[in-house]
Amino acid sequence: MNVIVAPAEAPRPRKSRQMPSLLSVNVGLPQKVAWQGRTVYTGVWKHQVHGPRMVRRLNVDGDGQGDLAGHGGEHRVLPPGAARGRGAGR
Repeated sequence: MNVIVAPAEAPRPRKSRQMPSLLSVNVGLPQKVAWQGRTVYTGVWKHQVHGPRMVRRLNVDGDGQGDLAGHGGEHRVLPPGAARGRGAGR
């Protein structure tokens, strides 16, 4: 799952900080593809979804990872704001 979060405004004196807002949720299911002479199972292709999505303990409905040894699981989440510094839309 890719999550794009808008940065919060810089703090201003005597005013509360504005919370970041969620701009996009992107999901996709893994598929088998040919890569460098072999077949790999990958969930790299994601698409934007509109409307609510159920966020469950291990995933978001409609999303999946091909390599569960390296991605996914309870302790491998992308916290809100983690995309900062990577550039929006990457």
